[in-house]
Amino acid sequence: MKTDNEIKHDICIEVLNEYLNAFQINEKAMRKLPSSLTRKERVELIYYQEMVRNIKMVRDYIDTRTESINWKQYL
Repeated sequence: MKTDNEIKHDICIEVLNEYLNAFQINEKAMRKLPSSLTRKERVELIYYQEMVRNIKMVRDYIDTRTESINWKQYL
């Protein structure tokens, strides 16, 4: 039997994976556009790329409980 925290963890990871999939689909669709993107399209592509990166970072943090960046080196 799973504990409440394990169930919450699984639900959170599942939701993040769904969002990640949606943003990756949009990012791939934007990449298939002609190379001469309008300014709005470039901004949109960057937005999707950043969201994919951020969702992966949050998902990895929840899975491993460690940060991918060593913040102590900046202190």
